[in-house]
Amino acid sequence: PEVGQAYRDALARWRGRLIEALTAAGAPDPIGLALLALLAAEGAWRVGHGAPSLIPPGDALPTVRALLHRLGGAPR
Repeated sequence: PEVGQAYRDALARWRGRLIEALTAAGAPDPIGLALLALLAAEGAWRVGHGAPSLIPPGDALPTVRALLHRLGGAPR
């Protein structure tokens, strides 16, 4: 239970920081985009560890940033 709570707390803090950054960048939907970024990054981490050949090292962050940029959420 303690590990699960620490994980949930960390994700909540990360989401909060993303919302702040996206709001500051003038994103059209900072709450939705923050969730999308969190899900994409967490998914990339899991896929990268479970099937590392699918995500070459260093590719996940630029991919998530590009996705947010295309949705109007962040500068490149």
